[in-house]
Formats: sequence, structure tokens, C-alpha cells
Amino acid sequence: MQGQWQELFQSEFVDWVRGAPSVASNVFDGHLCLAEFCLYRAGGHEHMAKAARELLGIAEAAGSVPGRVLASLILGEAELFSGRLRAAEELLTSAAQLSAAARAPFGEALALHRLGEIALARGQKWRAGRLLQKGLRLAESTWLAPHLLIRFQALAVEAAATQSQAMEAIRQGDRRLAEKCTCQPCSMGFRVASSIALAEAGELDQASRRIDEAERLAGMWQGGPWVAAVWEARGVHRQARGESDQASALLREAAARYAELGRPRDRERCLARAQAVEVRLAG
Repeated sequence: MQGQWQELFQSEFVDWVRGAPSVASNVFDGHLCLAEFCLYRAGGHEHMAKAARELLGIAEAAGSVPGRVLASLILGEAELFSGRLRAAEELLTSAAQLSAAARAPFGEALALHRLGEIALARGQKWRAGRLLQKGLRLAESTWLAPHLLIRFQALAVEAAATQSQAMEAIRQGDRRLAEKCTCQPCSMGFRVASSIALAEAGELDQASRRIDEAERLAGMWQGGPWVAAVWEARGVHRQARGESDQASALLREAAARYAELGRPRDRERCLARAQAVEVRLAG
């Protein structure tokens, strides 16, 4: 609440990898959700990436596997957001392998989730589906399941091969949300993905309600990529309603915000959506 978590985290990281390696894994699991929150803050992800590079060096010098897992995860995510898929894949694969060897399912599941996103970025829905199933099994076995399972539902919506599969993934995600034990910040990906899928399916009222809720939660970050993601979802919704001028403006606004945050793949996706709208409008 005071904006001092990152300094506390870095201090505790050093203490735990050097002084209490036997319990470091549980401590780091507890910090991961806050690390994820900070990766989406209004200033972008580079500040967290810089800190993670320093922490990776400390973990390697101390011979700490949990420390290497945590730092590699954060770095891999930052590389993914920056559009460097090969570097992201190497870091996240290393984090997954280290987690598996250390029997740390939370770190492995989170790494598999991000690897699934890389597969989607490469158009490999079949591979994303395999990673999704493996990750879900791991997520269900960890005490941080309320954070992980709803994240995987976002991947399930985006990896769906058919509209009916996407709708089933949305229903399953809704059931998880109804259980009221789901982390709200971790639900943002699902809320945005389901909003877009429903808008594209013509379920405009449902999509509108979900976008409103996602916008409310995005206020927790006071800017950043989740705000841009809400603009993108609204752009898709306006397009589905036939409001092409508004759709194009929203999508270009989202693209500009993504560019400011150093997220080129998201920028390119929004620009491609905007251009498609404009081509149809001109025709």
C-alpha cells in the first residue's frame, strides 16, 4: 500500500537465499503474486526486470535453486512482454525445469502458463493446449491454486480451437470466480480474454458487463498494461456493435499505451485490429 514492497522483497530475497535456504521456496512463493502485480504497474516492467537480473546473480552465487527460479521467472516474463520470445522461452524453460527438480509446483506452473502464452504468440494452439493441461494439474496441487487456476482459464479461452470450446472455458472460469476464493488481480487476464471472446461471438451484453468489471479492477494499477487491455477489449466490443470509428480510436489508444510500456507484440496486435476495422470502413 505504501509502494515499498519491491525494496522489502529485494532485502528479504538476499536474506533468505543466504541464510535460510530450506524455507526459501515457500517464502518466494508468497512473494510471487506481488511480483506479478508489479510487472503490470504503470511504469512498465523494466524496473522489475533490472531488479531480477541483480537477484539472479545473487542466487547463482549463493547456489540457491528457489532464488534462481524466482529471478528467472520474472526475467522470462519481462522478455515475453518485451517481445523477445526466444530469450523468454529459454528463461522460462529453465525456471520450469529447476522448479520440477526442486518439487516446487507453483513456480513450474507459472512458468508453463507463460510458455503457453509464447506458444500462442507463435500460432501453436496445440502446444499451448498441452502446456495448459500440464500446468492445470500442477496448479491444483499448490496452496496458491486460487492465483494460478484463474490465470490458466485465460489461456484456455485464448487457446480454444473453436468458439464452443472458448465458451466452455469461460463458463469454467466463471465457476472459479463464483467460488469467491480467487485472487482478483490474477483474474484480470481471464476477464479481458472472456470479454473479447464474447464480443467476437456476438454476446455483446455479457461482454459489456465483463469489460466494466475489468475496468474497475484495472484501477488498482493506476495505469499500465491492464488499462490498455481494457481499451483493447472495448475496441473489439465497439467493432462488434458496428461502431467502427470508436473501435479504431480505442484500439489505437491501446496500441499507443502498449508502445509506451515497451510491449511491442501487444501494440502490433492492436494496430492490426485497428487497421482491419479501417479497411472495412473504407470499403
